[in-house]
Amino acid sequence: MVPNGTNLKTGATQGNNLIWNDCRVYPNDNNADDVGFISKLIDFSIGKYNVNNKKIFVTGVSNGGLMCYRLGLEIPNKITAIAAFNANLSEESECKVSNIPIPVMIVNGKKDKFMPFYGGKSKLKKEYFLSSQETVDFWVKNNFKGTSISKDIIKYNTIEMQPITSTIYNKGNKNNEIQYYEIEDGGHTMPGKKYVLSRFIQRIVGKQNESIEGAEITWEFFKNLSK
Repeated sequence: MVPNGTNLKTGATQGNNLIWNDCRVYPNDNNADDVGFISKLIDFSIGKYNVNNKKIFVTGVSNGGLMCYRLGLEIPNKITAIAAFNANLSEESECKVSNIPIPVMIVNGKKDKFMPFYGGKSKLKKEYFLSSQETVDFWVKNNFKGTSISKDIIKYNTIEMQPITSTIYNKGNKNNEIQYYEIEDGGHTMPGKKYVLSRFIQRIVGKQNESIEGAEITWEFFKNLSK
């Protein structure tokens, strides 16, 4: 399912300028109960379509990625795993933290113009974000409670000038694993080799890495997981 957020000004759930009420604290506060909405949508899907409640996965890009973090923090008992693209946690957060481990995949581009890879102020709004590594470290602490873990680093065989580094944090348990992809030249885009953005769009949002398919690595992460 692909649910919609709401328009901050009108409250509409269709049309343009829709946004999720993620962990950020907005100047014009977004009061939409999107966590409650997604929670009820999960219950509806399980009851109406016999969806396996042990395999509920959430993925999103940018604001959608930030919403994935909120769901992973606030209703981890209903979510099996999350995958967030182009998203770092907000420095000022209104999210409740459950401290319940949940598998997390994070994919961020080092040349993202809109989500600061190294943290700090957003280009578009007066809001500040943790760095990509600080976001990963938050989830490592959440999932492993400060205990020692293994860290496997993989350098992908990529096409020329499009390097990717994947770091996997785990203790032999897939149910609290964290996978982190650094896209060396990636902009505010999901990597893709089958579905490539036009050069015009890439001039606006930044370069799209074409070495891996974002949807494929997401499914590889999700498919063998179960609560």
